[in-house]
Formats: sequence, structure tokens, C-alpha cells
Amino acid sequence: AIRKLHNRPYSSLLYLGLFTLLYGIRTLSETNITWYIFDNHPLLYYISPFITYIIPIPFILLIKQFTGWGWRSSVRWVLVLQCTYTCAAVSIGLVSGYPRALEVPYNNFIVILDVLVGYGNLYFSPLIRNLESRFFKIGIIAIAGAIINENLVGPDLVPWRFHFEQLFFFILICFLGVLVIFHILRQQKQLQQQLMQADKMIALGTLVSGVAHEINNPNNFILLNSEILARTWKDIEPVLKRHAGSDEDFSLAGVPYEEAKENIPRFISDIHQGAERIKNIVQH
Repeated sequence: AIRKLHNRPYSSLLYLGLFTLLYGIRTLSETNITWYIFDNHPLLYYISPFITYIIPIPFILLIKQFTGWGWRSSVRWVLVLQCTYTCAAVSIGLVSGYPRALEVPYNNFIVILDVLVGYGNLYFSPLIRNLESRFFKIGIIAIAGAIINENLVGPDLVPWRFHFEQLFFFILICFLGVLVIFHILRQQKQLQQQLMQADKMIALGTLVSGVAHEINNPNNFILLNSEILARTWKDIEPVLKRHAGSDEDFSLAGVPYEEAKENIPRFISDIHQGAERIKNIVQH
């Protein structure tokens, strides 16, 4: 459990880094200088659309780190849908030689669905009460508006032609960076608390083991000697009985013999039973 808690913030950082890297590569692949440097290499025709298909996957996984699988596993289902669509789109693009075969309008609607499901689960998640989730919420609002705008502008579903996805993506990266830092710090604090608690339990276990050992040693003497006393009393009682027959005032430790012979076996038995109870308590 501690190992899982330890790895979780780094998974968030990994998904954020992958998401950022893919977006950066896609942005560079669409610039004129990239096409000039690589002399209009045919591979460049595939990079941007294929990354467009893939990039929502680390984004969904990043959301999952903060919301779990969400309401009725909706995050899981959009992840499955996105992975299935990505595999189909990449395969069809490679076979047909036209990488943007499924980009418009299918990719637009699926990306909008990813954003809406992710934002909805984040909004209703208990994490929304944390400071880090507020940063995440603001960043999601910014990029959600930009992504929805881009995916509506592409298929001409809105009258305007404004493109501001890159600006809002930069805003999202800033907010996600702050979010991941908060997330890592909080998880590290929980990890440290668990490690401290584990150290306390180890120390307590060592102390209890030492105390049990110290109790067991003298208790074993009591158990052994009480059995010897019981056998000794059985052997000496006839002798004491004969002596008491010739001496009416005979007593043991100031107690008349008649009373002592009834109590001493009971005393020895009580000592043995008490030692047995101590032994059982220490062992369990």
C-alpha cells in the first residue's frame, strides 16, 4: 500500500509530461520551419493527425489520477472509447494513406465528450474541496473552452473562426503543473505519515516483545516452583499430620495446623493458575 501511494504522484507527473510532450510535438510538426527543415518529408503528414488521436489518452489518465474511474465508471468508458477510436483511426490512416480519414467530425465529438466527462467527474469529486483541485478546475475550464471551440470550428459548426487552443493549452499546462506539485507534496506528506506510523508500530512491537520476554522469564520460575511445591506438600503432609497428633498447639507460620492444611494446597494451586493465566496473556 505504501509503494502504491509512493508511485501515484509520479504517475500523475508522467501523464502530464506525456500529454505536454505530445502536444508540443504536434505543434512543432505544424510549423513552416519544421516542414522546411525536413524538406516536406511524407512522415510529417502523419505526425499531427496521429498525435491528435493519441493525445487525449494521457489527458484522461491524468484526470483518473484525481477522480478515480468517476461516476458509474464514466472515465473508464471514455478511456476505452478513446483507445478504440485511436487504434481504428491510426490503422485506417496507415492502410488508406490518408491519416486524417477519421479526424473530422468523429475526433471532434469524441474529444468534446472526453473533456465534458473529465470535467464533470472532477467537478462532483470530493477533491473539488482541495486547493489543488481548484487549480485543476480552472485549467480544465480554460482548455475545455478552447478544445470545444477548436472542435466546433473544424467542422464549421460555429460562425466564427477564432483559434486560441495553443494559448489556453499554455494556461492549462501552468495550472496542471501547479496541481501536480500540490498533489506530489500532499501524497509525500501522507507517505511520510504512514512511514512514521509504521516506525512507531515497529518500535512498539519491539518494546512489547521485550516486555513479554521479561515477564515470561520469572513467570516460568513461578510455574516450575509451584509444581515442585505442590509435590513437596503431598510428601510432607503425612509427616506434619503425625507431628500435629502429638502436639495440639502445632502451627505453621503462626496458623494452626488444621487451618493451614486446608489453605496451603489452595494457595499453591492459586499461584499455579495465576502463572498459567500470565503465560496465556503473554503468548496471545
